[in-house]
Amino acid sequence: MTSILTNRAAISALQTLRLISSNLDLTQRMVSSGMRVQVSADNAAYWSISTTMRSDRMAISAVSDALGLGAAKVDTAYAGMSAVIDVLAEFKAKLVAAKEGGIDKAKIQTELEQLKDQVHSIATSASFNGQNWLNTDMSDVDYGPSPIRPVVSSFVRDANGSVSLHTTDVDLTRISLFDANGGGILQSNPAAAFSLGGLAPNPPKASGSMGFRFSFPGSVTFSPTDSVSFELVLDSYGGSPGATFPVTIDYDFVNSALGVTNGEVGRPERFQTVLWKKFEELGIPAQVSSGGHINSDAGYVTIWSGGIPGESVNNVAFANIVSTLPSGGALGLEGSSTDSYGTDYAVTSMDFTDPFLLSETDSISFDVAVNGGVPQSFTIDKADVDAALGTADGIVVSGIEMARIIEYKVGGIGLNFSGSANAVSISVDTTIHPEKGSLSNFTFSNVSGNVTPIGVDFLEIDITGSASLDLYILAIENMSRDAVDGGASLGALQKRIELQTEFTAKMMTSIDRGVGRLVDADMNEASTRLKAIQTQQQLAIQSLSIANHNAENVMQLFR
Repeated sequence: MTSILTNRAAISALQTLRLISSNLDLTQRMVSSGMRVQVSADNAAYWSISTTMRSDRMAISAVSDALGLGAAKVDTAYAGMSAVIDVLAEFKAKLVAAKEGGIDKAKIQTELEQLKDQVHSIATSASFNGQNWLNTDMSDVDYGPSPIRPVVSSFVRDANGSVSLHTTDVDLTRISLFDANGGGILQSNPAAAFSLGGLAPNPPKASGSMGFRFSFPGSVTFSPTDSVSFELVLDSYGGSPGATFPVTIDYDFVNSALGVTNGEVGRPERFQTVLWKKFEELGIPAQVSSGGHINSDAGYVTIWSGGIPGESVNNVAFANIVSTLPSGGALGLEGSSTDSYGTDYAVTSMDFTDPFLLSETDSISFDVAVNGGVPQSFTIDKADVDAALGTADGIVVSGIEMARIIEYKVGGIGLNFSGSANAVSISVDTTIHPEKGSLSNFTFSNVSGNVTPIGVDFLEIDITGSASLDLYILAIENMSRDAVDGGASLGALQKRIELQTEFTAKMMTSIDRGVGRLVDADMNEASTRLKAIQTQQQLAIQSLSIANHNAENVMQLFR
């Protein structure tokens, strides 16, 4: 049918040409931009993801720059700390040389002054971008009264879409050599002397402990007819029977102890509660603890003897275990009849914080009780210090000396003391007090007194005066130790920043690749498609021309 009103062929050809032209525009835009998703209309989901990830990539790039800045600060501080450690070693060698008889201390002091100036120069010059972590003011107004300096380490977007910026904190108290308010590694810390050689503010105390540890198998459910019964034997040792307590755990008690209605004993801490309440109900002198793995019902439970009067040993054992549980087990109790766990005798240690001086008017007082006995009172004064150490100045410079002084004063009550440069170890003398477990104990209490702080400031060391060279040598040793600890802290931070920088670079590369997979065009496919669509366009134009030519034929009929 041929119509003079409607040229169906031309309309069809025109529609085809429009579609081809639209596809051609899209393909040309894809080829020119290299992207198949350029605007949200192309693919709203992919466009949204790619836009967000490009934003995150820019933030991660900023984090990478911040890591570089942080790395520079850490490297600068580490270089300064390493140099100071070397100078302190030289300084200590000079002090040791000064102990030789006939040495001119004034000349050595001249050398020490140069070394002190060198350390101070290193600390003040170890600055990057105006920040110095070795010569600090921890009350800086930019940070407030805090020793923490943050280093940006990562940008995180969680599963909920929330974003956060994570930092790695640098604790200046571990690396500052000099602080405007005192307390740096190379400065004295008079406040520490109030520990009274380590006896305050937390007086030492210790107790032995012997118990029975068994593996808890995991969640167990009691039925109304199930029960586990056993005899708990405490402090049976050698020829002594100790004390035996019959124990029964059933469905009703489990529900009552745990506040449940299904008889289930879940994780080990739940069984701990059941045992503790049963022991409390029966008046059994025993304690219970538990532990295990996170997200696991299995673990362990330990029962500790609280001590049976008249017995010299603490231990725990089980006898006559009977279980009606379907598994035949008894919640792990059946694993062994005896299993000692803990420490036989009381032992502890206390830190020796700083050297101090007991003057004629200074003293330290305290009480000591051993194995639950009546506390005995003691007072240490200058005469005791000098007698114990064979000195005449009342100075205490190490944990070794502190241990000798305490042992000199309290010897005979049944405690042993040994010391190191920075600590005092205290233990029960088993030849005097053979009791074991929780029966072995000691407590220091009612500690009071006053001492004269003699904290050493590195820049004020002067060996030409009356101060003890041993004091200076110990102080430099402690300073060197703290400086080494600070260097180790900076080294660990260096490695952390290095790893984080590598990870950040990988993250940016991964984001680039991921976004590219979503929105980048396949140029081989796009160019081939462009050529095909251009050919289609030419054919569509030719078709439209032919359709319009048919109308000319109709016009010929009217001529």
